[in-house]
Parts: sequence; C-alpha cells; structure tokens
Amino acid sequence: MQRVEDKNKKKYGLLGLPLILFLVFGRNAIPWSILGVESGIILLIAAINIAVIIANILKSMSKTRDVKFSVKNLLYTFTLLILYTIAFIVSNAGSYSVYKLQTFLLWVFIPTVAISFMWKNQNSNQCLFSFILVGIFSSINILLYSSYSFSNRLVYGNVNPIWIARMLGLSSLICIIKFIINNKSNKIYLLFATVFIVEIIFTGSRGPLLSMIIAILFYILSSKQYFSKKIIKLVLMGLLLLIVIISFVPLDIINARFTNLDLENQSFQARISFMRLGIEAFADKPLLGQGLGGYSMYAFHTDERVYPHNLIVETLSEFGLLGFIMLIIGACTFVTSLKTIRKSNENYILLIFVSIFVYYFTNSMFSGDFTGNIEVFISFAILINIKSKLSSGNTDYSIARNEV
Repeated sequence: MQRVEDKNKKKYGLLGLPLILFLVFGRNAIPWSILGVESGIILLIAAINIAVIIANILKSMSKTRDVKFSVKNLLYTFTLLILYTIAFIVSNAGSYSVYKLQTFLLWVFIPTVAISFMWKNQNSNQCLFSFILVGIFSSINILLYSSYSFSNRLVYGNVNPIWIARMLGLSSLICIIKFIINNKSNKIYLLFATVFIVEIIFTGSRGPLLSMIIAILFYILSSKQYFSKKIIKLVLMGLLLLIVIISFVPLDIINARFTNLDLENQSFQARISFMRLGIEAFADKPLLGQGLGGYSMYAFHTDERVYPHNLIVETLSEFGLLGFIMLIIGACTFVTSLKTIRKSNENYILLIFVSIFVYYFTNSMFSGDFTGNIEVFISFAILINIKSKLSSGNTDYSIARNEV
C-alpha cells in the first residue's frame, strides 16, 4: 500500500493539487489585464484545466477504499452546492446572482472536488510550496508592473491592493511558520517574509497584515511554541523592521494607513452601515434569506456587486436560517478538526493549514463578498480532508520535520 501511495504522490506532483491551489489562491498573482487576456476566458481555461486533472484522477482510481474516502469528504462540497442552488432560485437579483453562482462553480465547487479526490495521496509540502509561489509571483509582478510610492497604494494592472496584500500575507504566513518549525536555520524564509511584509505595507492594506498576525499567534498558541528561540528571533526581527519602516516612511502616511482608527471615518461608518443593513435583510426574510446576490437588491435596490463586507452577515442576509445552521455546523467542524490535528504526530505541519483558514476567515470579517473570499471555503475543505485522513488512521504526510 505504501508503494501505491508513493507512486501516486510522484505522479501527481506539482502538476496536480498544488497547481489547482495556485490557480485558486493566486488567481490575482498574474496580471491578466496587463497581458491583454479577458477574465472570462481565464475562468473558462482554469475550469477546463481543473476538470481535466480531476478526470485523470478519477480514471486512474482503482481502490474502492479511496473512492469511499473521497465521496465522504464531498458531503461538504455538495451541501454548499445545494445551499447555493436554493439561494439562486429564491433570489430576485439578476447578473450579480449569476456571477456569484458562476464563481462558486468554477472556483469553489471544482477545486473542492479535486481536493477530496487528491488530498489523500498529496504531499503537504508541495501544497505549501504553491502558496509561497503565490507571493513570489505577486512580487515579480510588482517589480515589473508597479512602482513603490509613499503617497500611492501599490497596485499592478486592475488588481485591487487588498487582493495583492492578501496573497502576500498568505506567503508571509507560510514562510514565518516554516522558519519557526524548521530545525535548520533556513533564513531564506525570513528574507521572503520580510520582502512580502514590506510590500503589504506599501499596498496600504491593514486587514491582511492584521489577519496574518492573528494567524501566526494562533499557530504559536495551538502548537504551544510560546518561548522558543525562533519566536524570540521573530519578535526582534519584527521590532527591527518596524524601526526601519518608521525611519523611512513618513509618519503621516503610517498614521493614515495603519494607525488611524478614527471611528468617525467615512469608510468605517459605511461598512458599519452595510453590516446593519445585512442584519435587517436577514430579519426581513429569516428562513431562506434574500437569496444569492439579494443583499444589494434589498439594501440599495441595485443588481450590482454591493455587499456588507462581512462573510457572516452576508451569509445570514442571503441564506437565512439555512446559512446560520451551516455556520454553526462549520464552527463545530472547525473545533473537532483542530482537536484531531493537535493530537496527531504531524500537528506542527498540519496546523499551518488551520492557520491558513484562520487567516482568510479573519480577512472575510471586514473585506470582500463570497466571490472575494473563496479561499475561506477552499481552506475549510482542506481541513475536512485532513481530519478524515487522520481519522482513517493514515498519518503519512510524507514530510520530515527537517524538510519543512
């Protein structure tokens, strides 16, 4: 059995699940608009590529046990599909509803199906490497197509600075945790993380930076690595980086982008208002909600991409009590998955994937809609598959601590 699993891991390699994860988590890491390629075509190409990968996996499957394992994990994916279908049917929105459903099918449904069939035979280190590649590609695009400026937020093409910062935050998170758990020095991780964090600062996005810090603290607390030498080194490096930033970046810029938490700020008040309208939308139709894309129709009487900037409020407003039940089930699943992972011998590596979910979930609390937070659903699917793999008694993740 071990030979079969090793053969599968070698066969899939970086062109299997890591490629899918890169396409999803790094979908903004390539400046399609600059390259002159329409986003609709990219969605179609991505869907075809992922479908081909899944078809090859299904064709090569011969073990009944693997099929049962995959079908069990597909319950989450198909539950989401049913929920989205019901919300689409009851919605009175038009193009925005279609856009949300299309995004779900291409960027959530297909990838989570692939994860369910491929995760058991996938090397976790390769998946983490694909996440680091997201930041590397983003940095290359920043170097080629953007310019650093204290007065303007860092962008390339038509990619929102927040999405750039999120990708860089993901890669920074992986690099920092890898530095913590690696027995070797591997200062290259710190170098990459430093570059990524500086670029996040130039995007002027507070959310990804805050979410990354929360995710790192979550990992440290969950793995019980409170006072290791590497944690102390990280703190010292962070203080040094902070001193350098304060020395070179004008204080008014730092205050405007990161330290000014004025509750009377127009943007802050607008988001509070959006969330309040989301609660009202839920109260208006508590059973099934306003339907997919229905929040914008209820709150602003427009079929455009307007949302409450909070994934929980958006779920309540558009999916109603069904969405609320899914949130409760999701919370319970997260807790049980975390407990299972913490008890495993590989918790030092598997907790990284939990931290990735924490990172994206935290981001979703104050930015983006369903279509802008698809990573939350994908990372949650990964947790479900990790838990299933551990519960099945298969704890071989083909990764040694000094190879992390």
